Amino acid sequence: MALVLLDRVQQTGTANTTVSFTLTGSVAGYQSWSAVGNGNTSYYGASDASGNWEVGLATYSTTGPTVTRTTIFASSNSGSAVTFSGTVNVWVDYPAGKAVYIDANGNVSALGTIASGVWQGTTVGVAYGGTGITILTANYIPYGNGTGAYQSSSTFTFNGTTFSSPNINVTSSTVPANGEYLAASNSLAWSTNTTERMRIDSSGNVGIGTTTTAPANGKALTIYASDFPRLQMRNSTTGDTAGDGTVFYGSGSDFYIYNQEAGSLNFQTYGSTRATIDSSGNVLVGTTTAWAKLSVQSAGTTSATQVVSFRDSSANEKLVVRSDGYTYAPYWYANTTGNGANVFVDTNGGLVRSTSSLKYKKNIQDAIHGLDDVLKLRAVTYEGKSEADTGKTFGGLIAEEVYEAGLTEFVQYAEDGTPDALAYGNMVSLAFKAIQELKAIVDTQAEQIKALQGAK
Repeated sequence: MALVLLDRVQQTGTANTTVSFTLTGSVAGYQSWSAVGNGNTSYYGASDASGNWEVGLATYSTTGPTVTRTTIFASSNSGSAVTFSGTVNVWVDYPAGKAVYIDANGNVSALGTIASGVWQGTTVGVAYGGTGITILTANYIPYGNGTGAYQSSSTFTFNGTTFSSPNINVTSSTVPANGEYLAASNSLAWSTNTTERMRIDSSGNVGIGTTTTAPANGKALTIYASDFPRLQMRNSTTGDTAGDGTVFYGSGSDFYIYNQEAGSLNFQTYGSTRATIDSSGNVLVGTTTAWAKLSVQSAGTTSATQVVSFRDSSANEKLVVRSDGYTYAPYWYANTTGNGANVFVDTNGGLVRSTSSLKYKKNIQDAIHGLDDVLKLRAVTYEGKSEADTGKTFGGLIAEEVYEAGLTEFVQYAEDGTPDALAYGNMVSLAFKAIQELKAIVDTQAEQIKALQGAK
């Protein structure tokens, strides 16, 4: 379908409601609408004897033949379709609003759609909507030069698919002086001073100072430097110089989290702070108040709660600090699994208790070691080898000698399996057994003495 403009085209006809005209007669001195061509569009004018009129765009069809109104520009019905009556004159017209006006200086205004033609004037200036250039080189992009005209350059191009400039070379693998380039297949990189500084690889990993960005799994931000790779965060509160903020950095094989402000490092889970290292170096766990270098506060207040527990590789507790919710100080106790030795000492250094309930024990049997075994042991005094024990005298037994005497259940061992310490608390059973055996001997001798006295 084409837009056709012809001179002296007019026919008479009747209106089919407000949609089309059926052409029925010719007008002397005018061509018929068939000159427009089947299916083509033209500007039309229409009027009847009652003074109704209409101007717009219409399409001609040889079927009928008819002229179907497609767009109404103006009409006696306030710009809406007119209901014509009687015979209607329908002609090809060129509305004034669509006309081309050329003034005395050759300037064109009110320019409508140009289907074809050759521009005969000089360069159209920027003030008139032009570019100010007469030649467009393939792929060159015009840009304003600030002097009222445009220019184009071979370094600023677009071919319909690829865009490039001196600093954006997303199709080139060559490292630009400063800009973006294609470092590898589907990998973008950025450079400054002719050196790559950052890249995003094809998997979405980001590397700064390194071309090796892929982690073992997942996605990663990798920062590499031969001396101090770091991630620094600053804001207006912490200060915004190189020595401010919080820094995550590596030094050799060590890693640091460094708060350079007079603040704290806080560790949170589930929306609450669980641990803090304050600006004085105090460590707080479960509390926001530091009363010691290590301050630990448990959640329990009315029932037994282990505040600190140290265990071996088999999860056997070796040292426990526990709060029982009583009015006196919390307990700490050392537990030697296998010996049943549980020693509880309060914060004043006093012995509180050693667990001895039946509920803690099984396979209970009478002790087999007694007086004879006690007589095998050598009670000694000694000085400790530590600097703090120099000049101090202590009393006790030797762990190796207790072991050699066969009293192994009272011996505690070092990691290499050699005797190291004694469960003195457990040795009370040895003393009780020896006392009981000694009393039995005394009782027997007393009976014998009594019998001898009665025989005299």
